[in-house]
Formats: sequence, C-alpha cells, structure tokens
Amino acid sequence: MAGLPIFPFRRLQRRTAARDITAQDIDPDAAYTASMASRPSNVKRSAELGRGVRSELGMCRLTKLRIVEIGVALLLTLAALVFVGLTAWAAEQLSLKVTNAWVRPSVGQSTTTAAYMTIANDGEADDVLKSARSPTVKDVEMHQTTMTAEGVMQMRKLEEGLPIPAGGSVELAPGGAHLMLIGLDEPLRAGDEVTVTLEFAKAAPIEVSVPVTGAQPTTSGKD
Repeated sequence: MAGLPIFPFRRLQRRTAARDITAQDIDPDAAYTASMASRPSNVKRSAELGRGVRSELGMCRLTKLRIVEIGVALLLTLAALVFVGLTAWAAEQLSLKVTNAWVRPSVGQSTTTAAYMTIANDGEADDVLKSARSPTVKDVEMHQTTMTAEGVMQMRKLEEGLPIPAGGSVELAPGGAHLMLIGLDEPLRAGDEVTVTLEFAKAAPIEVSVPVTGAQPTTSGKD
C-alpha cells in the first residue's frame, strides 16, 4: 500500500465535491425562467395562440348565452301580444248592457230585499251571469220565482247562473228571476243607492249603482 500513487484519488474527491456544490447552488425557479427565455420564438407564439383561442371560445359561449336570452325575451313578448289580442277580440265579441236596475226598500227590520234589472247582450257570443256581490249585504243570490199549477209561488236558487243569449236580453223582474240581497247592514229606504257588481262567465265584471225605489224606473243603466 505504501507504493500506490494518491493523486488520482484526490482529483476524484475534488470533482465529486464540485458536483455537489453545483447541485446545491441551483435555484429551480431561476432555472425554469432561464429555460423559458431560451425556448425558440415559435414555441412562445404557439402559447400566445393557445391563449387567443381560449379567449375566442369564451366569447363564443357568452354570445350563445346572449342569443338564448334574447330568444326567450322575444317569445315572452310574443305571448303577451297574443294574450292582449285575444282579450281585445273577446271584448269585441261580448257587449253587455244593464238597464232599469232598481232595489225594493226593505220592510221594517227585515234584512232581506230584492234587486231587479235588464241585462242585454249585444255581442256575438252567449254569456252567463254567474254571481253578484255588494258591500251593502253579506250575500247576493240569484233566484227564480215560479208559479205552480195549484197557484203556489215557489222560489229556487239558480245554481248554474242565468244564461244571456247573444243578441238577446234577460229581465230580472218581480215574479221571475231576481237578485236576492241577504244580510243588509242597515234598512234601505227610497232614495238610497246600492252598489252591485255582476260577474259573468266570459265578460268582465260590471259594477252597477242601483237606486232604491218602490217602482221600476223607466231609464237607468250601465254599459
């Protein structure tokens, strides 16, 4: 062992130590930055092109979403126009007029009385008087008075309403069809006035100011 040379072994140690120091001194972030800077210019252009394509795809998706929103808005607008047109058409087909409306004065402490009127249908479609209401009473019912063969007067409630044919009229009068005002808040005297709202199957509700009188008026109406 005394005769072996030692210089090659020392050079190997110095090389190994140099590699270790070099590996420890390398900064990964700096190395990545340097490698990116040294990449060819066509690679950079490819990266920029990729970003541009992604941006265009995002804009395309936003444009499609906007088109869908505009389409939905147009459909809703069209539906509203159709609804308004149908409503106007229905109003033209139905033309109801209420005339000769009156209410009997209540008797004593009675909380019930009757209202009468004539309802004319000048339109092209049949309709039905379905119900009526008034803030003056608790309830309003449609009744029909009939006379039996024995001469007995009977009164029944019109559950299905009162039909009003197109081009015709219906008269609510004593001894026939009438509106029964039930549950008066206070007695009705001649000269008073009662507000009655008529509700139909097709036509819009009609509000009528009905005078309280002991006899049928000759002219009093509400178009």
